[in-house]
Amino acid sequence: MRHMVMPWILVFASLFAAPERVTQKQVAQIESSNDVEMLERIASAHGSEDSENVSLGQSGKEHRTAAYIRLGTLGTAESLEAARRVESKLRATPMLPATVPLGIWPHPMWHFGDSKIEPLAKTRTADGTTYAIVHDNLLGDSNDLFLISSKSPENRNSWTRPILIPNRIYRGIYKPELTEGKPGHLVFTFVQGKPGGRNIMEGELAPPKKAPVLGKQTWDLSLQALRQDSDGDGWTDIEEERLGLNPQSKDTDGDGVPDGEDICPNYAPKTDEGSDEEVQILQKAVLAEYGLSRSRALLLVEPGAKRFQVWGYRGPILYLSNTKEWKANHPEGGIFVSWKITSRTNSEATVFLSDYEGPLAGSGSELHLHKFGREWFVTGTGTGFISLWSPSDPLKDVRTVCRPRCLLDFHDNS
Repeated sequence: MRHMVMPWILVFASLFAAPERVTQKQVAQIESSNDVEMLERIASAHGSEDSENVSLGQSGKEHRTAAYIRLGTLGTAESLEAARRVESKLRATPMLPATVPLGIWPHPMWHFGDSKIEPLAKTRTADGTTYAIVHDNLLGDSNDLFLISSKSPENRNSWTRPILIPNRIYRGIYKPELTEGKPGHLVFTFVQGKPGGRNIMEGELAPPKKAPVLGKQTWDLSLQALRQDSDGDGWTDIEEERLGLNPQSKDTDGDGVPDGEDICPNYAPKTDEGSDEEVQILQKAVLAEYGLSRSRALLLVEPGAKRFQVWGYRGPILYLSNTKEWKANHPEGGIFVSWKITSRTNSEATVFLSDYEGPLAGSGSELHLHKFGREWFVTGTGTGFISLWSPSDPLKDVRTVCRPRCLLDFHDNS
């Protein structure tokens, strides 16, 4: 059995992998197309095909965002109505579906490749159910494992949505095995090797708070405990603890939307946001930048960014009052985002969005919007940056100045 491959390793591989089906030439063709039907079809794609897992700036999420923006750029009655249909489809996508296909689980950020999810270990129990353990950073920690199950595992679309396993792991595990234990229990065994130093793509470079116990490890996993959902809102009690939600209340923030349907479960609008044009502008920008990625990963909004009810994203979004507190509890993971309107007139607006995943893993993007009648649409992109590593000095912050969707050249801003 090979050593477990962590997402930050996959990122390095996917950033500069040979492109498969999606190319910058194809993105450029989308950006100049007048075919509204084709643009709508591309922007509405569900985002879980294996062809998504390609190199930097060449993934399917780039296709979708480019197509959606082009609909706004055209600015015709037909193209704007198509953009509205794309938005409606995103609004209707459940955050906690019964099943999530195995295969590509998109990263929300344009400068990250997408991970291909395969079971680390699986077993078939006496009742005919196949259980599997997968590894991803859906809920803000690079070292998270999730449990999935299926009655027909050969069908990639039949697997249940991943539920969080609370047990702590470290990089460097190998020989993972999953077996059936006593009734209602699974047994997960693996060998913990030396995890080594942190990677520059991780949230912090400091060593872990606790060193792992080396050697063979055995976990007894209670299916009832893992699936426990005391308030019936769709999130398990374990997941609600991770997200800082109330497992005894379906609606933690009291805004009338159950936590399992509420993209921003710890934010309740104080007033009707429908008449707030700043909110309308930011909602469209966030949808274009993150919603069209089709990612289900947790986003953590930095203090200072305007708060509003996000729609169209597939994962949870938490507004933080103290970033340091989250990082203290989850030093190895988290996608931190921020946004602000940098300019605005009666009919034009510019929004700058930034993200941070690690010391040398972050980006900034600029989106332009235009107001057609009473409604704002994203119509273009401006300059931005991507923070990478220097081949000669891996700890030097090298920021590449670029259009948000197109890598250009290196500029050392250190």
